Amino acid sequence: MNERYRKSEDYINGYIDGMEDVLKEIKKGTSSSLTLTELKIMVESVIKAREKELIPLMKGSASKQETKVVPKLDFGNIYFVVEHNPDYSLELVENLLNEGDFRFICIYRKISYVQSLIERWKAITHTIRLSTKSGEDSIAPIGMVGLDKNANNLQSTDLEQVISNIEEIFSEDRESRYLIYLQGIEFLSSYNDKGKIINFLNSIKDSISPMRAYMLVTIDKDYYNPNDFAQIAKTADDLIVSNR
Repeated sequence: MNERYRKSEDYINGYIDGMEDVLKEIKKGTSSSLTLTELKIMVESVIKAREKELIPLMKGSASKQETKVVPKLDFGNIYFVVEHNPDYSLELVENLLNEGDFRFICIYRKISYVQSLIERWKAITHTIRLSTKSGEDSIAPIGMVGLDKNANNLQSTDLEQVISNIEEIFSEDRESRYLIYLQGIEFLSSYNDKGKIINFLNSIKDSISPMRAYMLVTIDKDYYNPNDFAQIAKTADDLIVSNR
């Protein structure tokens, strides 16, 4: 049985047992001609004793309810993490990398979001930087490969270059597991219409389908109008919505 439900069941059963104890004490007190005050004191003592047993169970159940469940991810899929800032998605990436046996491809726009993550996992990391001009957000190549993307005008050819970079990394090792993380889809969307963004994501899906790989995309729903977001979101196999 799930631990959370076992704790809840223990709490409920304990509460029922406690009420039975109270009723027994009331019956015992009335048969021995206790005064109302004495009976009240007796019942309160039984309730307090039972509460000491139940409070740890109550807290245990609550802590289980607050624990976030990491979603199950399947290889060959793209997942959108819907959030204003990439906090939850980075937490998911960290948890997945902690499982080990991954090569990590980090496609990013803002180095401030991902720098600590890249540095911590630099032994297994490939980076692809999205920028509009040479030197912007530039960093030294980190990890196995530093694929700094220098684009003066991000059109379909530039999106194709990102795909080409991913396939180049795959060609080096087709047996490993890969985690791809994209931070900056809104930036790409500011230079490419939704049709090109959809084709870009579908092309990546075609690339990862035969691999043991999946992709997490952090995306701010509020950046898009509802119709555009709905169409772009269709490229994802699932949406993970952050409540933060």
